[in-house]
Amino acid sequence: MEDVTRRGFVTALAAGAVTVPVTRVAGASEAVSAGSAQGGETVADAASGEAEGKAKGAYLMSEDEAMARLLDEPVVEQDYVQADGTVVPAVYLMLRNRFNRMGIGMGSNIPGDGAWDWLMEQFSEDDAQHVLDMPLFEWFTAFDYAQKNDADPDESEAMLADLASRGLIGRAVRAGVAHYHVMTGMYGVYETFATTMDTQFNVDFLAKMWGADDSAGVDYGTPMYHSVPVNTDVVAEQEGALPYDDWRAVIARNPTLAVAPCVCRTNKMQLGRGDPCDHPIETCISCGEEAEYYIENGFGRQITQDEACEIIQNAVDQGMVVDHLYSKAAESMCLCHSDCCMWLGSVRAANGEGDVMAKISNYDLVYDKDTCIRCGACIERCPMQSVSFGDDGFCVMDKACVHCGQCCTVCPVGARSLVAKAPEDRLDLPDDKVGDYLEKAKVRMAKGYIKDFVG
Repeated sequence: MEDVTRRGFVTALAAGAVTVPVTRVAGASEAVSAGSAQGGETVADAASGEAEGKAKGAYLMSEDEAMARLLDEPVVEQDYVQADGTVVPAVYLMLRNRFNRMGIGMGSNIPGDGAWDWLMEQFSEDDAQHVLDMPLFEWFTAFDYAQKNDADPDESEAMLADLASRGLIGRAVRAGVAHYHVMTGMYGVYETFATTMDTQFNVDFLAKMWGADDSAGVDYGTPMYHSVPVNTDVVAEQEGALPYDDWRAVIARNPTLAVAPCVCRTNKMQLGRGDPCDHPIETCISCGEEAEYYIENGFGRQITQDEACEIIQNAVDQGMVVDHLYSKAAESMCLCHSDCCMWLGSVRAANGEGDVMAKISNYDLVYDKDTCIRCGACIERCPMQSVSFGDDGFCVMDKACVHCGQCCTVCPVGARSLVAKAPEDRLDLPDDKVGDYLEKAKVRMAKGYIKDFVG
């Protein structure tokens, strides 16, 4: 197996380099006894083998059936013994399976022994069981948790607040009442550790725990991030950006904002691949309830709206993509490019293939050959390395273009612009990231990508 710390997590993930043999299949909802490892990891295929003989990426079931299977989690009853003799309590196998069920998951193919090290370090067995007792894909209160599990409300509140303070579950205070949700790996617990991560964290979390996913990083229905125009001037006919597509409007409607280190550039530096660019490291901006959560727990530092705009404009001036989580809440705004960003790097590594590309932007890029003077400024500017000269000397754009509009900002003759898609082709964003966890999970389950490790 190729070492992702040497090759690069995103490239290895997109290329499917992190794989293991599948030696056993069990149906969803089956109670499974895990035993000693006997040459390779064991995986329960939640699609029950339906993918065999069908084209990769094909939908194998209806949305309703996918939803039912997502909520029908297999129970692992016995501990797992790794090849080195280390015992992994069954609760951690179920915890990782649960994280892998949400959003883009954690990769269904286990990378090998050590895949549970980070979970065992961060969660006690009681912590892990508490998370397994929480509802999936929804916000809940301590009272909800106590009712569901016949627990004491005050003790439940203390437990939930503790897990949230450690960045292991999400939290928002609404009308004075704390609401919680289970987070997945990314965007989720990985980002909450951004301010404290070190080399060992990245090795344990990414190189050991994070396995490959047959979706190749870009085939899970909705994109990790939603690309928006770098400014409203690049949108044709001065119609301005559409709702949720104007980053200045996102900042204006969120009085509480925070900034944290870029997890992608931190990851590259921590894993010894050097500082990938000279762009400022503090570029991950959280908004609204997410910002309150980050500030409260020290995951990010509070900034003003003017400071946020300055950070974003500086990134735009340096040629970065502006995007935010695939939700109306825009909980996190990312400022990066394909050389540094795990998400944009996945798009680049896959050459823009995958169903997420249809929903990455509300705009089409229009290129006027008759106006173009073939100066090459757009080629130099493109943060996705998607523009090149064709055989006729004019520019061509490949499928990895995310329609950010950076090329429009440097074209001296206005030969490039963004044009809004027709209303029926525009994005219907979920309300928040919890809703997006579900949208991605349903697609991954329906395509047979989600598999449960059972020992």
